[in-house]
Amino acid sequence: MNVCTICLLLTGLLLAPAPMWARVIKPASLSLVAGPVRLAVSDTFLITETSGSIRQACAEEATNAAAPCPLPVILFPLGSTEPEPGQTDQLISGLRHCQVSPTTPLAVTGHTCSLGTEATNLRLSRLRAEQVATLLRDRGYTVATVSGKGATDPVSTNPTKRHLNRRVTLARVDQSPARPAAITNHDGA
Repeated sequence: MNVCTICLLLTGLLLAPAPMWARVIKPASLSLVAGPVRLAVSDTFLITETSGSIRQACAEEATNAAAPCPLPVILFPLGSTEPEPGQTDQLISGLRHCQVSPTTPLAVTGHTCSLGTEATNLRLSRLRAEQVATLLRDRGYTVATVSGKGATDPVSTNPTKRHLNRRVTLARVDQSPARPAAITNHDGA
C-alpha cells in the first residue's frame, strides 16, 4: 500500500459520520484496533473517534503501540483439569491473533484458587498445565516448559473473583543465545 492510499483511508476515517475506531493499515489487510497506530517506522499517531483529530502520539502511547500482544489465559472450573467450554478455541485463536508461530517455544504454567490444600493445588495446577501443553502439542505448537504454581500467584484475592485464579498462563520463552564467556589469554599476555 502506498502513502496516498494510506492518507485516503485515514481521511475517510476522520470524515465518516459515525464514530469509528482507528485502523491499522497493514500490507495484506486492514484490522480494527483502538489507540495508537504506527504509520511509519519513526512516527506513531493516535487516531481518536471522528469527532477527534489525528495527532502525534506521546512517548507513552508510542511505547504501548509497540507492546507485545498478551497471550491468552485459559480458565478452569473448580477442581477440574478440563478447560471451561470454549476455552480451547479461544486459546488457538488468541495465539493466531498474537501471531505466535508454532515454532515459538512457550512456557505453560498452571494456577489454582486458594481452596484446597497446598499439595492438592500444586498437583491440580500441574495437571492443568499438562492438559494445555498436550492440547498445544496436538495442534503443532512447541512447548518448552510445563509447571504448576498452585495458589501462590493469584490474580485476585476477592472471593467473588476466585474463578480467575483457576487458570493456565502462557509465555514466550526467550531463545536468544547466551552471552559467550569472557575470553582469557592463557599465554601470560
